[in-house]
Amino acid sequence: MQINKLELKNITYYEQGSEETPCYNADIFINGKKAIHVSNNGCGGCDNQYPHKNFTFQTIMDLQDYLVKKYKEEFEPIDSWCHDRLYEYLDKKILKKELQKKYLCVMQDDYKDERFLVSWKRRGKDFDESFQKYLVAKEPDLVGKCLNFLPFDKAWKIYEEVTS
Repeated sequence: MQINKLELKNITYYEQGSEETPCYNADIFINGKKAIHVSNNGCGGCDNQYPHKNFTFQTIMDLQDYLVKKYKEEFEPIDSWCHDRLYEYLDKKILKKELQKKYLCVMQDDYKDERFLVSWKRRGKDFDESFQKYLVAKEPDLVGKCLNFLPFDKAWKIYEEVTS
């Protein structure tokens, strides 16, 4: 099976059920088609994997081989791939909520050669223009470095770099 595109979608996460492993349900889409349903009850075991209609157990084996080759992850490669995507999905949800509550801007510390986030309480979208004027007047180094005013994908990449 040729795999060109791989996505984890239809994610439902149950935080309270997550003890040793994440408790969740999701679907793996291969080349844009819903191929495998994955789930975990959160009690420490491996993920359950079931092929969707028009797919077989061989699809699961092919995906496993693909992930081993691509990521060099030999222990439960599908679980590892799914969990990485799940945690990214959860982190993106957190960032979206944070951007609704705060202005997050990236500041550079040249002495330590590192970047970090600074924040201000957000008073709603009506205040965005006033905040941008504040940045120009009081924090000119932060103009263009406020995650709230970037496309989300770009803001996410920067956030991920700064917080990792």
